[in-house]
Amino acid sequence: MKSFLSIMILVSVMNVVSSQESFNQELYRLYISNRMIGWETPMQRVKKQLQLSPDRDLMVDLLLAEYGFIGYCFSQDRNDKAAEWIDDADALADQLISLDPSLSPVYAIKAAIYGFRITLHPAKAIFYGPKNQRNIDRAVELDPNEPLGWFVYGNSEFFRPAAFGGSRTKGIEYYRKAIGLIEKNTADTQNNWLYINMLMMLADAYERTSQPALARQTYEKILRVEPRFTALEEKVK
Repeated sequence: MKSFLSIMILVSVMNVVSSQESFNQELYRLYISNRMIGWETPMQRVKKQLQLSPDRDLMVDLLLAEYGFIGYCFSQDRNDKAAEWIDDADALADQLISLDPSLSPVYAIKAAIYGFRITLHPAKAIFYGPKNQRNIDRAVELDPNEPLGWFVYGNSEFFRPAAFGGSRTKGIEYYRKAIGLIEKNTADTQNNWLYINMLMMLADAYERTSQPALARQTYEKILRVEPRFTALEEKVK
C-alpha cells in the first residue's frame, strides 16, 4: 500500500512538472514568433487547472506570464485588455503572498502591478507610487540575487519622471544588473522569454537615451541567443 501511494505521489509531481514545462515552452514559442496575443489561451487553461489542483510553482509561472502579457497589452495600446488581467494578477499575487510571504518575484510583480495601475490612472500615482516602491524594496530585500526585482526596479526608475525622482541612468543600470544575474547560469538564458524581454527593454532604453550603437549590440546579442526571434527582423539587417 505504501509503495502504491509513493508511486501515485511521484506521478502527481511529474504531472505538475510536465505542465509547467509545457506551459512555459508554449509561451516561449509564441513569444519568439511575435504572437503574444496567443498567450491568453494557455493562461486560461492553466487557471482552470490550478482551480482543480493548486500548485505554488505553477501559480508563480502563471503570475509571471500575466505580468508579461499585461506589459504586451500596454505596448499594443490595449489598455482595456491590460485592465482585465491586472485585477487577475493582483489577486493571484495576494494569494501567493498568503501562501508563502518569502517569494521575492511575487513582490516584484506586485510592485509592477501598481506601476500598471499608474499607467491606467496617472492621477493616482501619489497613492500607488509608494506601494510600488515598498514592494520593490521588499523583493530586493528578500533576495538580492533575484533578477526580476532589479528589472522591475529598472522600469520604475526609467519610466518615472525625473521630477518625481526617476532616473533613466539608474533604470539602465538596474536592467543590466537583472540581466547579469540571469546570465550567471547559462541554462537560465535558454528558452526564457523573460530574459529576451529584459534584453529588449534594455535595447529600447538605449534607443530612448540616444545610444544607438549599444542598442544595436543588444539586438545582435538577442539574435545570438535566439535567431528565430521574428520581432527583430526589421531592427537588425
